[in-house]
Amino acid sequence: LPLAGLPQSRCDMYGWIHQAAEDLVCKGFGHEAWDVCLGKAGYAHVGRGGWVREEYYDDKVIYALVAGCAEALGLSQEAVLKAFGTHFITFAREAGYDMLMRVLGSTLEDFCSGLDRMHRHLSHNLPKLVFPAFWTMVTPDGEGIRLFYSSVRPGLWPMVETIIIEVAKVYYSLEVTVSVAREQALNETSGEYECAFDIRCAEGIDASARARLLRGEAA
Repeated sequence: LPLAGLPQSRCDMYGWIHQAAEDLVCKGFGHEAWDVCLGKAGYAHVGRGGWVREEYYDDKVIYALVAGCAEALGLSQEAVLKAFGTHFITFAREAGYDMLMRVLGSTLEDFCSGLDRMHRHLSHNLPKLVFPAFWTMVTPDGEGIRLFYSSVRPGLWPMVETIIIEVAKVYYSLEVTVSVAREQALNETSGEYECAFDIRCAEGIDASARARLLRGEAA
């Protein structure tokens, strides 16, 4: 994952994210595996439970953790990010954010369109954190959602895929596929990295699934 060129003044990440990474590895691979991950990442001195929830850490830390976990666990960095995305929803629910996610809307499209609103709400207590931006449209064939993702952080897009898959399953009883519709690239004007995903029902779309996937559709 890229470290060079990160705009340091814009890039801080809340320690809660690092705690989520630790929770993922410890539950999936064991505490000793997390010790190895920290060592590979260059943060052995932090130790187990050493990340402070309310503290901000430079983004280089999370990039190093992803690389360290990949090396220690024998996975690709993309696989680590996808595993984190899946686990993140469970971690967020257990941390008390379940209701906040439930009120984003009655369809998955509502949820995706409401992410920026949720992040603005969270920013009142997290003023230094730079959130990504999301916006949506219906796919050209009218059968799915095209989700646009823009971030100052390059390379983290794989976890968006699995976050959406997990949200669809947990909150909308939908099995969806998420494919890259546009590869991530730097927008020279905004200085942010943008890509797009197409979200579709895994087994095709009937009236019931459409009503849970797309806004304004009646079952």
